[in-house]
Amino acid sequence: MEVSVGPPVVSTHFDDEVVVCESSGEMSSTKEQGYFAADTRLVSGYRLKLGGERPVLLNGTAAGNHSARFEFTNPALVGCDGRQLPEHSLHLRLDRSVGPGIHEDYDLINQGRDGVVVDLEVSIESDFADLFDVKAHGRVRRGSIHSFWDEENGRLTTRYANGAFERSLVLEVTKNDSPPEFANGGILFRVELVPASSWHCCLWWMPVIDGTERRVTRPCHQLLEADSNHEVARRRWVARATSFETSNPGVTIALRQAIDDLAGLRLHHHDELGAC
Repeated sequence: MEVSVGPPVVSTHFDDEVVVCESSGEMSSTKEQGYFAADTRLVSGYRLKLGGERPVLLNGTAAGNHSARFEFTNPALVGCDGRQLPEHSLHLRLDRSVGPGIHEDYDLINQGRDGVVVDLEVSIESDFADLFDVKAHGRVRRGSIHSFWDEENGRLTTRYANGAFERSLVLEVTKNDSPPEFANGGILFRVELVPASSWHCCLWWMPVIDGTERRVTRPCHQLLEADSNHEVARRRWVARATSFETSNPGVTIALRQAIDDLAGLRLHHHDELGAC
């Protein structure tokens, strides 16, 4: 018997928002990857550069149904001040949590003996493709796309319109230790670090669906569920679900995990949060 196994990807979700990416966190418009909400691919491409180079992936995995963590280090680089930067002297961590919107946390640590000046660049592309076009690998450009960079508030808005149909994606920089710049389609940060120091920045991805912006509410680094209304609703659903006990502890654990996984797939906008 032949078993077909798909390419390794990291998938996270919350309600109708889904993120599918490589184990490095990258996304490609030529694959069935991206950030999806309301049957629309809001982000079709994602790339990360450190000092103009792709960082070296150490590990990347989903931490929960709604979250993932990616760990990187640097290849040998030349810093913005012209000094050589040895490989493995920086540690970059990216935490990505979904729902509502996406909360990304970037943490860069200088583990070397000398100070560094380096650029961190985040490039995000949007094609606003229909979910069925993505599945069919047949993107059709039906409307117009425009982007606007609000330098004062650190917000990049990309808007798609096709007749009366509109979707937008707002990228907002917050809690940043250095000011952002927008150039060549990417958001750029100039990072200066003395030895053993760290740099932090949050990047919020907020979809605008039917004129309503889904504002990010999750706190930084929330990779595990907190006691929010949605989590309370999920726990109560699990508590009310049919339970199974078998003579084989391994089977019992697998069944409990299956119920918990089903709970993670629930759409919370159907919950009566005040009553459940």
